[in-house]
Amino acid sequence: MNETNRVKYFSKEYWKINWKFILINLAIFFCVFLFFLMIDLVTKETIFKWADKSRLFVDSKWEAGGKFVTFRSVLHEGTTLGFLETNLGFLHFISFMIFFGAIFAVTFIKDKKLIYVTVFLAIVSAGAFGNMIDRFLFKGVRDIINLPWVNQGVFNFADVWLVLGGVGILVAIILEATFGYFKSKKAKSIQENKLQEQSELQIPNPSKDKENDMM
Repeated sequence: MNETNRVKYFSKEYWKINWKFILINLAIFFCVFLFFLMIDLVTKETIFKWADKSRLFVDSKWEAGGKFVTFRSVLHEGTTLGFLETNLGFLHFISFMIFFGAIFAVTFIKDKKLIYVTVFLAIVSAGAFGNMIDRFLFKGVRDIINLPWVNQGVFNFADVWLVLGGVGILVAIILEATFGYFKSKKAKSIQENKLQEQSELQIPNPSKDKENDMM
């Protein structure tokens, strides 16, 4: 493990040592990515209603559901948070950066206990990619879900994946940092105790020396 840590990422040795972990992580990443991406695209295609799809006219009058959740059709030119409303090029760039950045991050994960980080990275990527596909095809994002008891905002599953994955990654970073801190603190304490024991063994006992001289 120490040898692995010393090997540089951009080297043949790194990929030779870690290729199994990398392949497993990439396989998990793409399986989770495709699963969540399909949920987003299928629900949009099924629920979203067009008045005239060829001219990108939305049936804004259509609505279904109840008091807890309603379904509507809103073609949103931007983000759910309301910024970069017309800068589609930059939004495409950000989506690509999220996707390829996540794949790049996955190749660093070499611990089986951190597989859940790969899953959260895949979920975020699915959210970014799902909305990016919409922007390429319709120059806007198909939003379909509204929670009347919260507000009148409309969103889709890709937005849910972005929030879910982002929160998951943040929690993972906090947990790993916390566990790492206490682990290093415990290791330091054990090392200090060992050094203390060794130093005590090396200190001569004066009373014992006197007894030996008398004999």
